[in-house]
Amino acid sequence: MELLPDPVTQSGMHDRLASLAGPFVIKESPMPWYAWLILVVAIGSIVGGLMMLRDTANKVELTEEQRKRVAERNAQMDAKEAQDR
Repeated sequence: MELLPDPVTQSGMHDRLASLAGPFVIKESPMPWYAWLILVVAIGSIVGGLMMLRDTANKVELTEEQRKRVAERNAQMDAKEAQDR
């Protein structure tokens, strides 16, 4: 069976139509619409969760004694880390 040539490409009509469209050519997206929807929902969930976490965070109040112990522990760990190098 012999394939017939495509009349649109043979006549050059495709090139003429493409040149008439100019810069406003709408190309088909490589992803379907539902993939974009899933992507937007996922990103929105992540951003929303982080914003809720930030809003509900409580500041930790430490006494002076607790601050001293934390500072001493940090100094000990820094000294131990420097010794290990």
